[in-house]
Amino acid sequence: MDELSRELDEYREQIDQLDTDLVACLFRRFQVANKIAEVKHKVDAPVNQPHRATVVERHYIELGEQFGISADFLQDLYRLIHAESCRVQERPTFQSHRER
Repeated sequence: MDELSRELDEYREQIDQLDTDLVACLFRRFQVANKIAEVKHKVDAPVNQPHRATVVERHYIELGEQFGISADFLQDLYRLIHAESCRVQERPTFQSHRER
């Protein structure tokens, strides 16, 4: 294996680990979303709260500015995460395969 291939392999291993960390972080976020669903259920609050969604979306965009990541990309990412969070909150029995 030549030097270029070894260097690429090292970077790819880093990407693989970061992807694992990212998915694990999303999993933890959805666990918290489930806890939020439990609280909302107790007070009969709706799952989707537009004001909060707007605040969080703006936060994503601000973080993007700080890190030099496209606002459009982060807006799209946030919308995907928010949609999944709402889906998770609509079924408060969400559990980790690790918790079963």
